[in-house]
Amino acid sequence: MSASSSQLPDDTFDFADGDILPTVVRCSDFFDAQRAGRVGLANLGNTCFMNAGLQCLSHLEPLAAYFLSGSYKQDINHSSKMGRKGEFAEAFAELQLALWQTEQSHFKPKELRAKLAGFAPHLFENGDQQDVHEFLAFCLDGLHEDLNRVQVQPPPTTEQELEEDEKRAAHRDEEVAAALAWLRHLERGKSFLVDLMQGQLRSSLKCKQCGHQSKQFDPFLYLSLPVEFGMHKLTDALEKYLEEENLVGDEQWFCERCDAKVDATKKIDLWKLPPILILQLK
Repeated sequence: MSASSSQLPDDTFDFADGDILPTVVRCSDFFDAQRAGRVGLANLGNTCFMNAGLQCLSHLEPLAAYFLSGSYKQDINHSSKMGRKGEFAEAFAELQLALWQTEQSHFKPKELRAKLAGFAPHLFENGDQQDVHEFLAFCLDGLHEDLNRVQVQPPPTTEQELEEDEKRAAHRDEEVAAALAWLRHLERGKSFLVDLMQGQLRSSLKCKQCGHQSKQFDPFLYLSLPVEFGMHKLTDALEKYLEEENLVGDEQWFCERCDAKVDATKKIDLWKLPPILILQLK
């Protein structure tokens, strides 16, 4: 199941297909160095967490090729107040060149660390080790903001617009509701990172008294899967994550139809999967 612009009313949005689906570049033309992909990253002082995350990202072929080919340059957003005017993206591109197109045995990612510290200084405070998952979240967000194709941010979506979206979807099906939510998301943030790594979840709430349901579609960059004793496969953790919950007691849900807090069920489903799915095991 996936959202597509062809399912929307003609007067809703106007996005070209290329704005929704990623153009994936292959790396085969760029890996000429004998040590391609086998270059270490020097520890800059308890930066093992950063180096591990950077190696993971740098070995994603479409992402590495996007930077090695220079395709990222046409996407640099020089006006975004949330980004670094392309400086962080340039530092990441320098890293890709070092890892894939040089013969050196190791590389010191000083420039990238300095740029990252500019908008996420807490990652390097006191020289302490940090969580690699948190690093990845800030790193990917920094790249997204530097490469966001939306040059001018639209005003925040109003309650009236959301209600109109719900009415449109109510007369059609869930595919339309999901597509509307996704395109609202793309209005504020479109980048190669979004194309490659962001998916969409469906969150469903159902009143146990009257049966009223509420469904919401939200973007995600990664899934944090619970790991418990007795699990043997990755799919075990995924099934646990998607397991239906009962909302009772202090966790009761406010049902609009009942006009009261009620016992309810909550269910999360994977609606739109990205080409590259990031999973955190916790």
